[in-house]
Formats: sequence, structure tokens, C-alpha cells
Amino acid sequence: MMSDPLSSISVKGHEMATKFKAFLDRHIKGRVLDVGSGPQPVPLYLEGYPVDEIVGIDPLWGEHPFEFMQHTIEDAVIPDESFDTIIAATSLDHVYDPDRAIEKIHRLLKPDGVFVIWQTFFPGAPRYSPSMLDWKPADEYHVFHYSEEWFRALLAPYFFTMDMDMMWRPYSATFYAKAKRRTILSARLRD
Repeated sequence: MMSDPLSSISVKGHEMATKFKAFLDRHIKGRVLDVGSGPQPVPLYLEGYPVDEIVGIDPLWGEHPFEFMQHTIEDAVIPDESFDTIIAATSLDHVYDPDRAIEKIHRLLKPDGVFVIWQTFFPGAPRYSPSMLDWKPADEYHVFHYSEEWFRALLAPYFFTMDMDMMWRPYSATFYAKAKRRTILSARLRD
């Protein structure tokens, strides 16, 4: 288990995790899916929330007091409209197929649910697709990075923004609360 706040965003002592918890507390409700819940028993941002209402999913194993699936979001077998809140705290740049991950999150969210995201952007980051043969990882931890433009285009057909906070210190990050679109918009909006 990681206990160093500098190497994990989900432990006490990480300033952005505390800020994300405050943002999440404004939106969290009902049954929760934490995409990329990590190896921590309970991520800081979920401390105090009833563990019987939390489901975590992550390819990395960890001991958790809540229901946990060692899996990727893209391929997890979960019934549609199972969650009131879905959280992705710095985990969407670890998925293997961003399009499939976002589509799956949309299907798993109840019609009046909320998708709460913590994302860092890298200006000029190229779009990624798992079908790209010449792709090289962005760094030792990330398959790719998002530019803000690519990220917004990826989510636009599925979600609209209800709330947003931009953080600049100790590093740049954006928190979103997104509501589920009832009708999927044309894929042309993504380009």
C-alpha cells in the first residue's frame, strides 16, 4: 500500500485530494462507482461516505472495505444504470480505450446521476486511440495525456457540465461535475 502523499493523490497530505473531496462532497449521492480507486483502502475523497454504497474498480489490487473489482472500466460486466455517482479522480488518462470508457460510464450512470471528474490537461497533447500502431506512452505512468479540447470533445456527446472548479496550485487541475445527456449527440460534435 502506498502511504506517501507525494506519490498518491488519494491520501491525507495531498492538497489537491483535499480540494477534490470538498468539490465531490457538493455532488456525491447514492450508490457510487470509483473508477480507478487505487490501492488505498479508502481514498481520501471518499472518507466518511458509507462504504456499503461504494464500489471500486481498478486493475491494481488493493484491500478495501467496500465492494471492489480488479478490472478495467472498459471491460467490466456491470448492469446499466447501476450508479447515482461515478467518480474518476485522475484515472481517465489510465484507461486503454477512452471512447469505450466514457461510453461505458454513461451507460452505468442512472438518468439523474452525476459524473465527477478530476483531470489534469496537457496543452497540445495529441489524441490517442488504441488502434494507433506507432503510439508511445506519454510517460512511465500514463498511456496518454489529454488536452482540454480533446477531453471536452470526448465527453460532449454523453455529458454536460453542471459545475466546474479550476485549480492552479500546487499544479493545474480541473474538477467537473457532469450530468448525463438523455440523448446521445451526433459524433460530429467530437471533432
